[in-house]
Amino acid sequence: MKSVIITGANSEIGYSICEFFLNENYKVIACVHENVDRIEKIKSDKLIIKKLDLSSEESIKSFEYKADVIVNVAAYYFDDYYQNVTKEDFMKTLEINVVAPFLTFKYLLNDNGIVINISSTDGIDTFNELTITYAASKAALNNLTKALAYARKDTKVYALALNWVNTEMIRTINQEYLKFEMKRIGQEKLIDLNEITDSIKDVLDGKYESGSIIRIDGEKNGN
Repeated sequence: MKSVIITGANSEIGYSICEFFLNENYKVIACVHENVDRIEKIKSDKLIIKKLDLSSEESIKSFEYKADVIVNVAAYYFDDYYQNVTKEDFMKTLEINVVAPFLTFKYLLNDNGIVINISSTDGIDTFNELTITYAASKAALNNLTKALAYARKDTKVYALALNWVNTEMIRTINQEYLKFEMKRIGQEKLIDLNEITDSIKDVLDGKYESGSIIRIDGEKNGN
């Protein structure tokens, strides 16, 4: 049985990806930081829930599992105007959003494995004045994806660059702001979770070349 490590598994996106891999008959190692309220609702003998400190290289290096597939969902958000951003804020964003995916790739991936990084179109062209640190981290993650695809030829590495996703967190933010932002970037509807898992299925089926940044904004196209 193939195995997958999924970070950020207790998020709504992470939960959906866990369900997808379970349905694909994978052993799922669901990694969480603290909360397990959502992921514990899944009842399966193929699911293993483990805490993992993504800010610690030692925690990742000594993690008891390796896997055939790694999906890096976990992310840190710090949305604010640049005047309010500290070095500590910026470094924590980079630590979780860029360095941790590098370390999971380095330490936790089996030979001939696949890595899927959950990125954002904010790392390409939809950023705004409130997402400076997040956008910078996702741009770095996109470039890391491409670099790692060259660095280790026995693996395949991809990033899914998402626009606004139809999650409870997004549905509860200021809806006027959301409508404004979606109009500004030309997004007509929120992305459904199944669009993300459909793209993961395409990756597993070999539809895209390693190093592809697969944009999910209503029309999927790797580049």
